[in-house]
Amino acid sequence: MRTNPQQAMWKKVHLFCSVVHWTEPT
Repeated sequence: MRTNPQQAMWKKVHLFCSVVHWTEPT
């Protein structure tokens, strides 16, 4: 399994969005 910089960035962005969605009131 090779880790690509783009994939890592996408993962970070996805995680960030998830955190924001969880922290922000729905």
